[in-house]
Amino acid sequence: MTVAGKTATTAKGQWVAETSQVTVSAAGRDATYRTVGSQAWVQQGDGSWVLSDTSLPGGDPLSAFTSPLGVTEGASGAQGVDLTASYPPSALGLDGTTPIAVAVHITPQGVVTLTYEGTVSAGAASSATTLAPASGLQPVPAPSSAAASPSG
Repeated sequence: MTVAGKTATTAKGQWVAETSQVTVSAAGRDATYRTVGSQAWVQQGDGSWVLSDTSLPGGDPLSAFTSPLGVTEGASGAQGVDLTASYPPSALGLDGTTPIAVAVHITPQGVVTLTYEGTVSAGAASSATTLAPASGLQPVPAPSSAAASPSG
């Protein structure tokens, strides 16, 4: 995500069958999170895991995109199909009432890119999400030895 023209946050990972592992980069730092069901862990700098006592976002990362207000088909050809879907801002974690247009590009290989712009308290923001199909992915396991949260 970019805010006011600068990269604010990037995230990369996988979600399989109610489990996930995602590395989030922000302000020059990385944090890796793992969720299995309702439990979540944070990886420490030494590689160990700590069970989180706060809830972390979980669930299907695409759920926000499952109920558009409307969809319009754009160009299609050898490079893929372009669509524009509109969503209420709240579905994308934004404020306001004006629907947000999300550009959707689907390649013949099944790679989907979702891009949209909005406004947050710090200024104009944009988000680009790329999803690539993968085969043979297994659910992410719970860490085999995780310490309890220091605050718990």
